Amino acid sequence: MDEAMSLDSSLGEAVSGRGHPELNEEEEEEEEDGLYYIPERRPSLDLGPAPMDIDGRYFMEQALSPSQSYGSMTSEGGSTLPEDNDGFSTSLKLERADSFSSCYSIDSDDCEKKTPKIRSEDDVKDKTDHFQPIIKPNANRHPSMTLAFTFKIICDTLRKLSEGELRRFKWVLWSQYPQSFSTSPQSMDTLDVVDRLLDCYGLEGALDITKNVLTYMETRMVLNYLELSCKRYEVQYDLREHLREKFCQDISIGGEKMPFSDAYIEVPISSKANNGPNNEHEVLTIKKLNSHRNPHTKLFTKDILGHEDSDSRSHSLVLLYGVAGSGKSMLFKKFVIDWIEERSHKNAFFLFPIKCRELKKLRGSEFSLITLIKTLFPPMAKLEDGDLKFDREVTSLFILDGLDEYKANLDFVNITLVTDPKDKQPLDILLVNLLRGRVHFKSDAVVLSRPAVSFCNPLDVNFQVKELCRFGDPDKDEYFRRRFRDPDQAARVIEYVQSQKTVHIMCHLPLFCRVVADEWQRAFREQGAAAAGGALPGGITRLYTQLLLVLLQQRWLTRAPERSPDQHAPFLMHLGQMALEMQERCGFKIHQVDRDDKEWNQEAVVNSGLCNKYGLSQAGLYMLDVLTFLHPTIQEYAAALYVYISFRRDGKNVFEKNFKDMVLSKLKGPKAADLYKSAVEKSLQHEDGRLDIFLRFLFGMANATNQQLLQPFCGSSAPIANFAKDATSLISKKSRDCQHPKRRDNLQRCLEELGA
Repeated sequence: MDEAMSLDSSLGEAVSGRGHPELNEEEEEEEEDGLYYIPERRPSLDLGPAPMDIDGRYFMEQALSPSQSYGSMTSEGGSTLPEDNDGFSTSLKLERADSFSSCYSIDSDDCEKKTPKIRSEDDVKDKTDHFQPIIKPNANRHPSMTLAFTFKIICDTLRKLSEGELRRFKWVLWSQYPQSFSTSPQSMDTLDVVDRLLDCYGLEGALDITKNVLTYMETRMVLNYLELSCKRYEVQYDLREHLREKFCQDISIGGEKMPFSDAYIEVPISSKANNGPNNEHEVLTIKKLNSHRNPHTKLFTKDILGHEDSDSRSHSLVLLYGVAGSGKSMLFKKFVIDWIEERSHKNAFFLFPIKCRELKKLRGSEFSLITLIKTLFPPMAKLEDGDLKFDREVTSLFILDGLDEYKANLDFVNITLVTDPKDKQPLDILLVNLLRGRVHFKSDAVVLSRPAVSFCNPLDVNFQVKELCRFGDPDKDEYFRRRFRDPDQAARVIEYVQSQKTVHIMCHLPLFCRVVADEWQRAFREQGAAAAGGALPGGITRLYTQLLLVLLQQRWLTRAPERSPDQHAPFLMHLGQMALEMQERCGFKIHQVDRDDKEWNQEAVVNSGLCNKYGLSQAGLYMLDVLTFLHPTIQEYAAALYVYISFRRDGKNVFEKNFKDMVLSKLKGPKAADLYKSAVEKSLQHEDGRLDIFLRFLFGMANATNQQLLQPFCGSSAPIANFAKDATSLISKKSRDCQHPKRRDNLQRCLEELGA
């Protein structure tokens, strides 16, 4: 009997290449379904090595070697499986290779008549189909599928498995993909397993195998996480490319194209807001506003949120103030480009930059957060609404540029709370809930605005107010070096700026630096090398006039389009009259309670940007709102413009106060010489020089080039002609009579502004 069994065993080994270990009951049941009874053979029967007829085999799998079987067979024939500490079965139903006797039936009369057993496709096609990875190295792979991403996402996915599930995952890999491992992966950590998969199968293959095994294990939630993460990364990549096309184009400066990084000089950010205006002045010593006494530090773009590497935190809302011309729009662009290039804010999975002037066009409509995002950012439409659920895996950063342009009073107290991102609400309500972090908790918001926007401090969010600072002296020089690629031209411009103290002070504003650079670029283009040896035509008055025109153009095009350019002159007259009154008393601030005209404040502070609003600390008890001009020299320019337009448009000399002088002036007709004589005499009355810069601007406005720029504000009146000779005679006479050397020097500067 033993000899017969030995022969029987050798017969199976001739086909399968391995012996039959003792089977447990479950394995015996599986084998019995596919075996015929084989009678004992006589020892004398010798079948020999006759070849098998394999033409009749269907749907056969390659026989597995013993090392590929899921369980390790002990010497006693028992099957040792890994312990399952998590309470679920980890047994696998693997297809055993058919032995000779299971492939053929041998009749009972010991004849060697072999009848092939035909197995149906359904018998063979089972869950092993999951383990055929589709590996296409040359497939059209999405650009987001990089080695770093694939390694990270598979590791993150496996970390979501329980300890028992991870052991089972490794056993399935070992049993179905043995060529990947020389030994069992149970002793390998997750990083080594993933590294081995990527090394053997590449990016697509490793992902396919991971999905196959998770599908076989029926861990649906983990599989969904992997598939959704891949989809989100594809959308994130497409969003980056969409923003790159929109924000990373070369910028046009002075008619020349240059990369943004070559032109941008980062402006420091103060950790505290309400720092007051820059009161540095060429002639006067102006006391700084007592806005606050708390110390503050300087930050940069990457430091604004203050938790770059933090994962567990609440929603943050940062309100970043900046005066007109301080570089808010460039900072907005810097935010976006840094995220695209992955230089900062890496914890934000999605970044949504929104210009409030575009958002304003959608007011009056109802949106859910999801529909609003898909409307403004087309790549996000690839995600289903369910895929856009904002959880701990997906953090977002919203950046709103120019909230003052939105023109809405956002109520943070009496507001409908919205927590469902699919809930439609009016845009104002949705915007408030977004800023408060209600509709998207795992998000941050950075809002850029002029100082006029007032916020009710929401107590349920991490609310911070910061302020955009100004260029320092090194920043000013660096700006011109980057703007002018010709070192000689850059050196000439820097020399000019440093020689004109008022210009050097005003270059703390990036916008004013741009105006100076534009004027010098025009001079180099028109005059060539001759421009290097002279000064700018029109003097500093032309620079301030160009700055005014830029701000008014923004007012008309974007901030107050309902107001025509014809309405600029009345507004400037109103503003200039107030400026002259403040200048005569050497005042540089006005309390808002003394001028409680909301419409005028809106025009002066928000729309034109010529004024600012600050909170003035009153003995540490409360804050009193005050209005100031953008800079004291802007106040002096506005006062001079009021005097100039009054004379040009109305024939009025504002310095003639008594009735007799006014009547005589009307009878004789307006004369520029009389106006400028009155202005010089008024200026010389103040030994502190409070009207010195004002007088320079007034003379500069009579320059022919500046008269042309200011003509739209003066109506159809004829320009001032042949004034240079009279002005020279006037200045010479007053200089001889003036006893104060600084006032005499200022009179000579007036002639330079006039171009005489």
